[in-house]
Amino acid sequence: MSRREDVYVCVCVWGTFDLIKRFFLDHIFSISISILSYLFTWSSLLSPFKGLIDGLGGCWVGR
Repeated sequence: MSRREDVYVCVCVWGTFDLIKRFFLDHIFSISISILSYLFTWSSLLSPFKGLIDGLGGCWVGR
């Protein structure tokens, strides 16, 4: 392999890696945001029940 081919392969691999990294980082951010919003929605929906469960748990521990 000549020096030029070596450089070309290196640039090609690095470009692919950079593309994958950028894609992954962009999507990991949006995925984490959607997971967080999903969890937040569920926690806000379940918060009355959570308060009830905590209250019952407190009563149970109080006995």
